[in-house]
Amino acid sequence: MKQEENELQFRLKQEQLIRKSVKKKIPNLILSNDLMTHQEACDIDDIWKLNLKDRWRRYRSCVQTYCLFLYHKIEQEREGFKIIAKRYKEAKMQTVIGMTTTFAARYRSTLRDIKPPIVIVEEAAEVLEAHIITPLSDGCKHIILIGDHKQLRPNPSVYKLATRNNLNISFFERNV
Repeated sequence: MKQEENELQFRLKQEQLIRKSVKKKIPNLILSNDLMTHQEACDIDDIWKLNLKDRWRRYRSCVQTYCLFLYHKIEQEREGFKIIAKRYKEAKMQTVIGMTTTFAARYRSTLRDIKPPIVIVEEAAEVLEAHIITPLSDGCKHIILIGDHKQLRPNPSVYKLATRNNLNISFFERNV
């Protein structure tokens, strides 16, 4: 019994020493600049047969490849952002901005930033009330609804909901 305890204590001490030495080595292994080339990586048949040094080289090359991938992706997003920022600046300077009600709902925050003083809704008799309210912002002083309330009505997708809540009557028709 005592011999088993001694063996267990010996093993625990060995494991602690191994952990300490590994903790000291790992930062050096991670920060090393020794990378595996693409050709060397392609020639690997079984990664488990690689020695520790080559595994670390492979790991660092994979990390570098992934970092380059992310860097290129970020650059692409940055270019997209520049284009959108340019369009936003141009839109702020425009006197007339035309869009569908779907687009207005999708870019509601941008419309709130632009604060258009006048909103014109064409075919207002066909548009649901929520779609008319979406482009309105604090800066809106006038809303102009154009359409014929005797022609087409809004077409909600859920019939029961439309009849129960009067969604089949447009905002335009309510106010005429």
